[in-house]
Amino acid sequence: MGGEEGKAVAPAAATEADVEALREAVLAAPEAVLADEAMVHALLRAHEVSAGSRQVVDLRGALVDRLENRLGRLEETHRSVVAAAYDNLAVTESIHRAALAVLEPDDLEGVLHVLSRVLPPILGVDLVRVGVEREGAGDPPQPPLTALGVGGVARYMGADEDGPFRPVVLRATGPDCARLYGPEGVHMGSEALVRLEVSGDSAPGLLAFGARDAQRFGPDQAGDLLEFLGAVVARALRPWIQS
Repeated sequence: MGGEEGKAVAPAAATEADVEALREAVLAAPEAVLADEAMVHALLRAHEVSAGSRQVVDLRGALVDRLENRLGRLEETHRSVVAAAYDNLAVTESIHRAALAVLEPDDLEGVLHVLSRVLPPILGVDLVRVGVEREGAGDPPQPPLTALGVGGVARYMGADEDGPFRPVVLRATGPDCARLYGPEGVHMGSEALVRLEVSGDSAPGLLAFGARDAQRFGPDQAGDLLEFLGAVVARALRPWIQS
């Protein structure tokens, strides 16, 4: 008697009702089966034992396909992240090159030459303009300088003159872009606008980058690097604006 009590009790054979209930549960949630590691291993072992039966589904193949799909998605995500990192690095490098170029000249003419001729190819834009506010009539300044009326910077950037302002605006060009870019404005599809605080005693300025590509600048892009470049340009212009 004692020996029989110590023996392990064999599991009861599954009844037809048990098999049917299990079948219904698996059919109702097959993904749950594939997500359970212990169940997958048990099914694979059963598959190996019954490999000669025509009724056995190629579960291993299904799992391999599932893993390959998951690996493919991970690789695509990895490529996207790496590409974005390289793009960010390239943008940062171009902004740094532009900033160094702006700081190199020792006179106003040199700074304006860099803004109009050197920066566009570095930054991948077609036009660079510097809008300055001034009162009354007078000879129009030569590019890249553009005369704006009092409060013109805020109005062009889409803000009230006395209201809050955004330091950087990235958007598609509007019908009034010729005010800033001149006749070439009709060819511009998008623009980046940076408010310039040259000095506390002068009106704000506007650094504008125009691109023919309508997708070059948009509101979903970050503008912190352009804000940095705007601060560099303001510093380069300050000695002549204040004098």
